[in-house]
Amino acid sequence: MPLRYYVTFLAAIILLQLLTYGFVKTVIWLANLQSHGRRWLTVLAFVAINSLIGLAFLHKFGVDFKFIALVMTLLLFSFFASAVVFCLQKIIGSGSNHWPKATYLLIFAGLLGLGWYNAHTPKLVSYDVKINKPLVRPIRVGLVSDLHLGRLVGATAIDKLVQIFQEQQVDVIVLAGDIIDDTLEGYESANLQQNLRQLQAPLGVYAALGNHDYMVESDRIRQALSQAGLKVLEDESAYLDSGFYLIGRKDDVITNRKSAEQLLQEIDSSKPVFMLQHRPSEFEHQGQLPIDLQLAGHTHKGQIFPANLITKIVHFMDYGIQKIGQGNYIVTSGFGFWAVPFRLGSQSEVVIINVQGS
Repeated sequence: MPLRYYVTFLAAIILLQLLTYGFVKTVIWLANLQSHGRRWLTVLAFVAINSLIGLAFLHKFGVDFKFIALVMTLLLFSFFASAVVFCLQKIIGSGSNHWPKATYLLIFAGLLGLGWYNAHTPKLVSYDVKINKPLVRPIRVGLVSDLHLGRLVGATAIDKLVQIFQEQQVDVIVLAGDIIDDTLEGYESANLQQNLRQLQAPLGVYAALGNHDYMVESDRIRQALSQAGLKVLEDESAYLDSGFYLIGRKDDVITNRKSAEQLLQEIDSSKPVFMLQHRPSEFEHQGQLPIDLQLAGHTHKGQIFPANLITKIVHFMDYGIQKIGQGNYIVTSGFGFWAVPFRLGSQSEVVIINVQGS
């Protein structure tokens, strides 16, 4: 496993300890606990949180790291609410002891509501792109990534996505990885194949796989997506009737995947080339290649603030559209979410790209 994963995990554990400490202080303030109660609460809180981490490591009693992520998110929201109240008290003074507590609860509830709304209400993002190669006709591309279909993202979300693409009258639909949330358990138990099969477009529905699709049972996931009518491209290309190539790359987690150059050598790159991959990696390098439209996801735009600040640092490009070389590069924040049904500092989205040829 790469070193960055160990560093990230260690940083998450340290952050969890700090957030737990902040939560203890908040509860002491809200409940006006005295010294004896404070000691017991502090011990209980840290024993509980570190026991959960241990159970997640051991995969016991249904506790996993997604549950730890949920706990961390709730603690983070509590910290934000406490920080706002603390600042307000410094500015306007405490006065009554009741308004700070009521304000804390109101802000905490507001963050939960806003986070839920951002995660479950996809916005529509449109980009107009001009490429330097001729197209038979303008192409309207529908892009989504990071659906994470399973127990948290199910039939309702897929039906909403189907409706959006139907209303937008897209020519082709592309899914930029992390379509399934690790395993097919939730997907199959909810019989989501029948919903996903409704995702249709005149030129077809294509997908590249992401790290979560490869994580546990990639062969079964690949088969399930194909049975739902998706054309999965893994270091493969398809030539579409409107006169352009669509290349789908394997995710970075596959260390022996073909390079972008190798994939371009297999096609006529004098024609328009659209490349689909999960992570926004190698963009600086690929900007020197004859790729006209590059599509990716993975970052979730951080999903929960302040992680969006981290993704800006970690990735050359973590969100939006950018011209790199002669190509147009787009990274979407994703349609679904991972582990927690909240987004703060980002919003679920569906991307529509209007592509004009020269």
